[in-house]
Amino acid sequence: MLYGVFLGTIVVATSYSWPVAWIGLELNLMTFIPVAMTYSIHKKAAMTYFVSQSCGSLMILLGGMLSDFSVLPLVLLLVGVVFKMGLMPLHFWVPSVAVNLSRFNLYLLMSWQKIGPMVIIMTATLGLAMLSIINAVGGALAMSGITLLPLLLIFSGMVQISWVLNTSGFFTFYYITVYFIVLSAVILYSALASTQFGWALLNAGGLPPFSGFMIKLKAILHIKSGVVVLLVGSSGVALTTYMRILLNTRMKTDTWSWFVVSTMAVGSV
Repeated sequence: MLYGVFLGTIVVATSYSWPVAWIGLELNLMTFIPVAMTYSIHKKAAMTYFVSQSCGSLMILLGGMLSDFSVLPLVLLLVGVVFKMGLMPLHFWVPSVAVNLSRFNLYLLMSWQKIGPMVIIMTATLGLAMLSIINAVGGALAMSGITLLPLLLIFSGMVQISWVLNTSGFFTFYYITVYFIVLSAVILYSALASTQFGWALLNAGGLPPFSGFMIKLKAILHIKSGVVVLLVGSSGVALTTYMRILLNTRMKTDTWSWFVVSTMAVGSV
């Protein structure tokens, strides 16, 4: 089933028309559901994901069918993609899904499952600036009152996507790749209250001079609008939240992992 998950996203990324992109999204959805239902305790999360994604797909389908250069189809397409990505203000289905997924499926939800809709949304010209601001500010504020790691990562991901929405070209691909690598270390070591997890979390939060900080520094040089001030402020709040969590957690010391070290340095490339 994982082959279908990957294939669906590839179809979206390489499509030149909305019907083909929509088919790719549906292929991705229908093959991810069995993966998410690996264990019986995850079935409720999988069904919630299925219903929410179906609603988003319906909006995209309606928007594509009504495409006549008016504003309504564009709004429907944007709302449908935002719904599928679980971005604010249509994120209400994400927390209940995230807390009930395994670590591997949570990583898929936060990484690969975002690529297809993100390819579509990056082609839009309507509302991206406002969407970026809402998720940067809202994601950071939501993090400040949460201690559960899956929810922290979900809202932190919204802040990260706000950065992505303000980039373009090859740098967008670079930023996403580095972020997904950094995120993998956090989720891999999340079951261990160890120093490795602590460093991985600080890296994801953007602590200088690690990868999470370097990609944001490079992004600042690419972003030409004043929204960068909000992005930096939101990332600062996110990093503060991570540090608060670590200060209140008793960590056990363990040996250095070369994987964690490499994720801390990959952003310097």
